[in-house]
Parts: sequence; C-alpha cells; structure tokens
Amino acid sequence: MVAGTAVLGERLYEQRVETVAIVLLALAALGWLALGYAVPTLIVFTSAKSGIADADGTWLLWVVATQGISTGTSMVAPPTGRAGEAAAAVAVTTWAVGVVLYVVLLTLLLVRLLTAPARPHQVTTPYWIIMGATAISVLAGSRILELDRGLPVVRLAVPVVEGTSLLLWSFGTWTIPLLVLLGVWRHLLRGDRLAYGPQLWALVFPLGMYSVATAEFGSVTGLQFLTDMARIEFWPALAAWVLVFAAMITWLARVMSRRGPRRERPRHP
Repeated sequence: MVAGTAVLGERLYEQRVETVAIVLLALAALGWLALGYAVPTLIVFTSAKSGIADADGTWLLWVVATQGISTGTSMVAPPTGRAGEAAAAVAVTTWAVGVVLYVVLLTLLLVRLLTAPARPHQVTTPYWIIMGATAISVLAGSRILELDRGLPVVRLAVPVVEGTSLLLWSFGTWTIPLLVLLGVWRHLLRGDRLAYGPQLWALVFPLGMYSVATAEFGSVTGLQFLTDMARIEFWPALAAWVLVFAAMITWLARVMSRRGPRRERPRHP
C-alpha cells in the first residue's frame, strides 16, 4: 500500500498533477509511519511468533516502502530555504533507515535460506524483492544526489549516498543470476508448476525498478556504462510485464467462464 501509493504519486508529480500527487505522497507517509511502527511493535509484544522459518521476500516491502518515501520527498523538496532543508533531511534520513533495514532483513532471509530446508512452494517470486529493494534504494540515493548540494545535510550525505548506492547496485546485479537459478530449481528441477498468481507481479516491479535505478544513477554520477545498460534492461522488464499481464487476463477469463451466465430467479405469480 505504501510503496504503490508513493510510486503513483511520484509519477503524477512528474506529469505536473501536483495536487493529487502530494495528497498521495502524504497518504503514503502516514501509512509508512503507522505500519512502520505498529507492525514491529505488535510482533515484539506478541507471544505467538512464527519463527524465522516463515521469513520470505515480502519482508523487504518494508524497505521498498521506506525508500518510496525518500524518493517522493526528494522529488517534492523545494530547492532552497528552510522547507528545502527539512525535506532534504527527511529524504536522507528515510534513505538511511531503508538501507539499515535492508541489511538487517537480508541477513534474516539469508539465515533462513541457508539453515532451514527450502521447499519449492516456499521459494516464490517475492524473493525478487531482494533485488528490487536494492534498486529502489539506488533510485532514492540518486534523487538525493540531484538535490542542491549547498544544503548542509545533502553536502554531508553525498559521499556516503554515492558509495552505498554503487554498492547496493552491484549487489542487486549479483543477485539476478542467483534468483534465476532459484526459479530454475523450483520449476524445472523440482517440477513445481508455473501458474498465474498475484505474487508474479513481485517479479515485474523489481525488473522495472532495476532499469530505472540504473538509468538514474548512471545519469547523476556520469557513469555512461550504466546508462547504456539501462536501455538493455528495459526490455526484459517490459517482456515480464506483458507476460504476467497476459497470464492475468487469461486467468480472469477462466474464472469468469467457470461462473457462467447468471440465472434469473423464477418469478412467482
């Protein structure tokens, strides 16, 4: 909810639908504050914990949502003045929180994958959020690098943001072959049938975000090879979107055909 609202708000802001965009970004920020504190608090105080065996890629949506707030704040930040300083501080702070959350949650996921038995139905497409979370973190970092470097918080953050973003982009790139191998193991070697489900969209978003983040980071840092790579990365993301969308339409058509036409109730005289 938080990430989707923030991303839509950012896109509308780029299209100069500013009033609607700011409302959506405000809603995303409120949702992030509420969920970001309520969920961990409830987990800490509940006695019925499920354990690390249930950890999966969806946990990283916390990171994606946090970086969505950072990216949106950077976009709407005034270039100068007290408001600009405050917005830049929020953007840098939430970016840093997202990076720390990524390290912590990734550690838990790796412990789960390396120490607990993995069954095919557990190695699902949300694990692609491992890469997607790095991508949106790089995008958020790129937006910070585009802010006015005369602002004190931006000037202090630039070296850390630039280096960490490069590190995250490198790690996200490294994970792609690993995630592909996990999919081959699940569907080809273990015979788990590939069928449409809403979780498939968790594959599409990371691919698209990876392309956008690569292009933005390459542009802001002057790394031309990243900009060139982004043009190639776009096509697998588009292909994945088309395939998943087609699968969704086919699935919906089957569901509707099973229901059949509605029968009118007989009228009593």
